[in-house]
Amino acid sequence: MKNLNKKTVVVTGAKGLIGNALVDSLITNKCKIIAIDKLFDSSDSLQEYLTEKNYEDLICYGVDILDEDQFSEKIHEGLEKFGQIHGLVNCAAIDFLPESQSSDTVEQLNIANFEEVMNTNVSGQVLCSKVIGKIMIENGTKGSIINIGSIYGKVSPKQEIYSHIKTDEGVYKKPLVYSVSKSALTNMSKYLATYWGENEIRVNNVVFGGILNNQDEIFIKNYSKNVPLGRMANIEESIEPILFLLSDSSTYITGTDLIVDGGWTAW
Repeated sequence: MKNLNKKTVVVTGAKGLIGNALVDSLITNKCKIIAIDKLFDSSDSLQEYLTEKNYEDLICYGVDILDEDQFSEKIHEGLEKFGQIHGLVNCAAIDFLPESQSSDTVEQLNIANFEEVMNTNVSGQVLCSKVIGKIMIENGTKGSIINIGSIYGKVSPKQEIYSHIKTDEGVYKKPLVYSVSKSALTNMSKYLATYWGENEIRVNNVVFGGILNNQDEIFIKNYSKNVPLGRMANIEESIEPILFLLSDSSTYITGTDLIVDGGWTAW
């Protein structure tokens, strides 16, 4: 990807599906990487990750993205090591996988659970963007900030694709809070793109459809019937759009939703 070499990129949620694959691709592109994930609090988890990646220009911090002081402190440690920060990818989020787990229906909604997800999925992204954006401005960096959205922030979930999944509360439902939190990222990205435009800091939102991640065969079949391309995405197909927005190939793209969904939202 054009001019990614030696760029410093912060990746939150670095042990998640997208975050982990993104770190691998940034290593391939010889970037400098500051990886953030609460799971790095465990020394075993951290050492395992560092051993697996085996890459000199990777530093990892076990940070809660809602702890602004701690997040800022660790980011500045990384800044001191690498000298500049060119990109931020906000992968950290609470997701709800289509498995036999408990899920709130609207009628049974627990507002405390709702607020917890909103704090992580929205407030956490704002906080990380605030810290990184300020550093970019102070250093005169033409940076790129990328949020990770979902088609369920654009359209309502098709609950029937989950109808075979049973929980203690009944048939699994994709929760309201997931859609609400992901929809917020569209306007957050537009606001920050216009707010920081004069500083040449670009802010975009990548809107993903379903990505293959060991889902059951019935779900994959149900989901794929709603996609014009007839399938779910591979993780590699989800990483390339992020790399594009981080790179100098996208210097005139800001404040937009880049939809990567195989055509789901075209119907």
